[in-house]
Amino acid sequence: MSNPVSAARSVSRPVAQPRLGRRARKLLADLGTYAVLLFGAIIMAGPFVWMLATAFKTPADQFTRTLLPNPVTFENFQTLWDKLPFTT
Repeated sequence: MSNPVSAARSVSRPVAQPRLGRRARKLLADLGTYAVLLFGAIIMAGPFVWMLATAFKTPADQFTRTLLPNPVTFENFQTLWDKLPFTT
């Protein structure tokens, strides 16, 4: 016959997973928050960057998918200055 005490000791217990400390949980939460904020900032800045890039393109190139204009022109600003009455 087996000893009941030794039989109880031979039963395997589930291994306890190490728990994250309070600082580690806060660090992970902060990193997640900053990742979401950075993603939102990139999404919101995209149209603004596209608008600035389009302002320096020629009228014929304004609907191309290139971000950097070639050649860079100030023609749009000259047209705007001539057509709107800034001096009144």
